[in-house]
Formats: sequence, structure tokens, C-alpha cells
Amino acid sequence: MFCRYRWYTRYGVVMDKKLLYNKKSRHFIIPLVIAFFAILISIFVFYGIYLKSINSIFADSNTKQISEYSSQAVTIVEERLKNNFAALEQLSSVFYESENLFSDTVVTYLKKKVEDFNSLRLDIILPNGEAIVIEKNGNVRTDINLGIRDYFKTSMTGKNAVEFLESSLVDQQQVFICSVPIYYHDKISGVLLGAYDTASLEEMIVKNGPNDTDFSFMVTKEGRLITGKEHEALQTIDSNFYNALTEKNFLSKEAYESFFNNINTRKKGFSSITLGNDSFYFAYNPLSFNECYLFTMIPTTAFTFAIKHFNLLTSILCIIEVIFFVFLAVFFLLVFRKNRNDLYDLAFKDSITGGGNNAWFQYEAEKILKNNPNEQYALVMLDIDNLKLLND
Repeated sequence: MFCRYRWYTRYGVVMDKKLLYNKKSRHFIIPLVIAFFAILISIFVFYGIYLKSINSIFADSNTKQISEYSSQAVTIVEERLKNNFAALEQLSSVFYESENLFSDTVVTYLKKKVEDFNSLRLDIILPNGEAIVIEKNGNVRTDINLGIRDYFKTSMTGKNAVEFLESSLVDQQQVFICSVPIYYHDKISGVLLGAYDTASLEEMIVKNGPNDTDFSFMVTKEGRLITGKEHEALQTIDSNFYNALTEKNFLSKEAYESFFNNINTRKKGFSSITLGNDSFYFAYNPLSFNECYLFTMIPTTAFTFAIKHFNLLTSILCIIEVIFFVFLAVFFLLVFRKNRNDLYDLAFKDSITGGGNNAWFQYEAEKILKNNPNEQYALVMLDIDNLKLLND
């Protein structure tokens, strides 16, 4: 009678004797291989999802960080203008009772005050456009008519005004003008203005960022650069920022159209752009005056380096995990194979002669008879005398 259902165990491995006999069959390895590759695929899928999630988190963080820098720069600019207007309004209130704004008393007073102001000059403009200019060095000019200036016309309606001049005929440099109306008994009698160096404003917003690679600049409603002209990233821009941008500068046509739609509707936003050979993330915010915009740009390399570094470390860890898993799987297969061979020898080999034992003979005989049922066979039995001496 064949011992089909006897079990053998060693090193924690349990195996049916019939399966143990058919050790040359490799069918049992197929499920292990399938499981192995399934786990590997799961690792890589999880890794891909994880990297995508991490990159998305980095992108959101970058957007928030750059937008925050841009908002801070906007606050700096508008606080500067607010302070300028507050100082000019306080100064203009002194002339509430002054009937003659060109009097020696007024000029002497402005000469003293111009040294206290962080401005290049202080001007008083009469309703007819005639102006008296008090420069910081003490020079006084009365040969200028500023009646055609937009800031003068705006302030004559009772509003504060600001204007950015690319090249002032008075100062012979780039300046921005802040002007306020002067009242004489509730009636506008003229305009008081201060001229300020645009470079000082540019320096304030440039220093706002976290490092030397980022920068902020301002543009007018039409796109003319107010600040940032000297920055190497903007050297390819021919004075007008908007006119220099095309679809090629953006990642897609949709991004290009979205940018200009936001500009036209006075909305803030975030995008990426290519200028020359460099790529930038940039945030843009509308300013509260003259429909100007402020842009803050940071090179993409400032963030992609951190992302690549993190991805590299994560990839190395993933590779180490895969190598460890492969090593573990190979080790398990080798141990399993060795244990199976040991169990085979224990079950089907004679420990003294190394030949097949009775169980081996039963399975071999069964296989031969089953495969060749019409053949006739002879059984030969050998008896060895005095085998006990060898056993003992």
C-alpha cells in the first residue's frame, strides 16, 4: 500500500510526501514568482503615487511662498507711497492760510523742509501750471511749467496722484512723483509734489526676497517697466514687459491666455515663464494706484533642486527596499530548496547506501506500471549476507 498521505517536516517546512517525491516539478515556484512581481509592481506604483503627491505638495508650497513674497513687496510699495502722501498732506496743510504760494516765506520754509524729506525736490504748482522747484541742494527754479502733467491735473481735482517718469526733465533721471492738492480756505489753490528716486523704491522691493536669486519689479498699466530694467533676466525686454511676452514664454497657450486675462481684469495670479535661457516661477499682484502691477520672480532651479534632491533620496530608499526584498525572496527560495532536498533524501533515500528506499521503490514502480500498463516486468530481490556487521 502506497504511503500517499504521510507528511514530513523540517525547519518549519511541511510537505506532502507525494509532492516531495515530485521535486523536479517547478509548478510550486510559479505562485511565488507571481507574488514576487505583484509586490514589486505594488512598490513601484506606490512610489509613483507618492512622488506625484510630494511634487504636488512642493508645487503648492512654492506657489504659496512666492505669492507671499509678492504680497509683502506690494505692502512695502504701498506703505512707502502712503507715507509719502501723509508727509505731503501734512506739509500742504501749513499753506491753508497762504494766499501767495510763491512768497519768500513759503520758499524759505520749503528749503528747510526739503532736507527732512526723502525726496529729490519739493514743488509747488499754481493752477495755471507755473511751478516753483526747490531742490535738495537748495537751488530754486521758477522757469518750469508743469500744467500738462497728469499728476497735476489729477491733484487739481482734489485727489492724490502718483506718476512714474522714465526720465524727468527736471531731475534728468528716473523718478516717481507724489502730488497732493493745496487748499486755501476749502478751495484748491495749487499742488504740492515730491519727486523721489525710483531706484530707492526698487532697492526696497529687491531686498524683500529670501535670497539673491529672486527679484521683484513694477510695470505700468501699459506694461512699461518701472523698476527692474537693470536685472539681467529682463535684459531681453525692450522696455515693455507685456509686449515682449508670447505663448512661447509660457508652458501652454492656456497659461498665456489666463495670464493676460488676469492682467486685463486686475486679478492676482501665479504662473511660470521662460525668459531667455532661464525659467522662473512668478506671482503678480495689482497695485492700488495707476493700474500698475508688481511681479515677483524666483528661478525654478531654486525649488527644483530641493525637489530633485528629495526625489533622489526617496528613489535610493526605494531601490534599497527592492534590493532587500529581492535578497529576502532569493534567500527564502534557496532555504526552501535546500530543506526540500533534505526532506527528499530523508524520505526516499537509504541513509547507509544512498540508494532509494522502500517508499522510493513504491512510487517508482507505480509510475512505471501506470505509464506502461501492457508491459510485463520481473522483480529481482537480492539478499546480502552479514549486512548486520555493516549496520552496526
